[in-house]
Amino acid sequence: MNKQRTKKVALSFGSVIFIYYLCIVTYKHKHMTNKEILMWWDSMSIAERISLREKYRFNSPQSMDVDDYRSIYEQEHKHTSKERITEIDELIAKLQAEKEKLEVESKVSDIDAKINDYLDSYYGRQLVEAHTLDEYGLWEVKGEDPNCDFGGVHIQPKLGIVQGTLKQALVYALNHPNFYTWGSGGKIEKVNIITMD
Repeated sequence: MNKQRTKKVALSFGSVIFIYYLCIVTYKHKHMTNKEILMWWDSMSIAERISLREKYRFNSPQSMDVDDYRSIYEQEHKHTSKERITEIDELIAKLQAEKEKLEVESKVSDIDAKINDYLDSYYGRQLVEAHTLDEYGLWEVKGEDPNCDFGGVHIQPKLGIVQGTLKQALVYALNHPNFYTWGSGGKIEKVNIITMD
């Protein structure tokens, strides 16, 4: 359980950091100063500059100014922005799938823990002494007696009859809001069908 929670937290934290980084990068691309634009242009080789001028049809390099460089920069980064959005979408989809998987695993682990706790109770021990978890049949599920005192009226409300394995009956019972009232838990009994000739 702790490992799953740690993994889930790590995934969530990692996704936040990654998306925050991409937002900063995107913001910075949109708010480059003239100095930064000129530094970007100067950082490229002569061949790269020629290639970009030809690509965006700036045929007179002598007449180019910082606005022209900015225009090239923005057009060049439109493609990378689209790629970045695609990356974010793919990351979100991947994280969502991982989140759903972890939630399913967490639910399975939670119900298994509840089953183990119940089987350690008075009624639970009686149940596993007589039956196995994979035993198939009809199981009557009764809720816990809401009266925990010796005096007064005592009743175990009938919550239904489950057809399936004992484990399936336990899952049904432990998810029923009236199976527990003050902490001890209700009772599960196998129903024996009597066939009359």
